[in-house]
Amino acid sequence: MICAQRVRVQIEFCGDGDAVEVARSFNGWQHRIKMDPQPLTRDIDLGGSRF
Repeated sequence: MICAQRVRVQIEFCGDGDAVEVARSFNGWQHRIKMDPQPLTRDIDLGGSRF
């Protein structure tokens, strides 16, 4: 039985690279994604997130 659930996440990054590797530790899933190099044009309230 395969059970899939999509979860929307927000990733913030800084640095000189243009790719980030996203991974989930419990099942070995990993995926490289290309990040948009343009900064956000508006502020986003993340509601108490920790950095």
